[in-house]
Amino acid sequence: MELKIKHICKFCNMEFTTGAQLGTHISKQCLKNPNRGIQKNSKIWKCSICGNDFFSRSRLQQHRKEEHKNEIKSKFYGFHPELNIPCQFCGLICKRTCDLTKHERFCKENPNKQIWEGHKTSDETKKKLSDVAIKNLSGTHCNWLNKRKSYAEEYFETIFTDAESQYQVGRYTLDFAWTKSKIYIEVDGEQHYTKKGIEHDKNRTEFLIENGWRLLKRIRWSEFQKLSKVERENEIYRLLQTIKIQESF
Repeated sequence: MELKIKHICKFCNMEFTTGAQLGTHISKQCLKNPNRGIQKNSKIWKCSICGNDFFSRSRLQQHRKEEHKNEIKSKFYGFHPELNIPCQFCGLICKRTCDLTKHERFCKENPNKQIWEGHKTSDETKKKLSDVAIKNLSGTHCNWLNKRKSYAEEYFETIFTDAESQYQVGRYTLDFAWTKSKIYIEVDGEQHYTKKGIEHDKNRTEFLIENGWRLLKRIRWSEFQKLSKVERENEIYRLLQTIKIQESF
C-alpha cells in the first residue's frame, strides 16, 4: 500500500493530494494568504515597523493602516493614543504634540506669547513696487497682454492707425489711446452695460480723469453694427476730424 503524501497549506491548514493543487490554492485561492494573486519574482515591499514582506505597495499601505495605525501617527504626527496633553498655561487638552506646540506659542495665558505681525516687506521690495506703479501711471504699451483680439478691435485698428491699441494706464487698459493729447476711445461689448460693468467703467473713468485722460467716444459695438454703411462712414469721419483737431493743439 502506497503512502499518500499530504500537502498542507501553511496559511489555512487545508490538505491537498498534489503539490500542484496546493500551489494553485496558495497563489490564487487562499484567503489567509496576504500575497495571493501575486506573480513570482515581483518586487518585495517590506514593512519598516514589523518587517513583514508584501508583493504590492497597496497591500503594504493597507497593512500599515490596519496594523500600525497608532505607531505611524506617533512617529510622524506626534499622536498619543492613550494620553491627552494639557497646555501648561491654560490647561487646554491637545491630542497631538504639534498642536500643543503651536497653541502654547500663541496662548493668551503665555507671558512670552508671540504676536503675529503679518508678512513683512523689505524696503528694497517696496522700492521696486513703487517704481512699477509709477511706470504704469505714466502709461506703457501693453505688450504683455497676449489675448486674442476681438473682431471689433481688429476692425477699428485699420481705422485708428495712429493710435496706441491696448494702452496700459495704471491697472486699466485703453482700447485706443492718443498719448499726445491724452484722449482715448473705447469699443465696448455688451458686458460693459451690465450693472457690474457700468460700475467698473465708472471707477475707471474717474481714475483716468484724475490722471489727465479724457474719453472722446464710447462706441457700443452692437449698435455700431446696426448702422448702414453710409452712417458708419459718417461716424468714423467725424471721429477722425475730432481726433485731428485735438492732436493739433
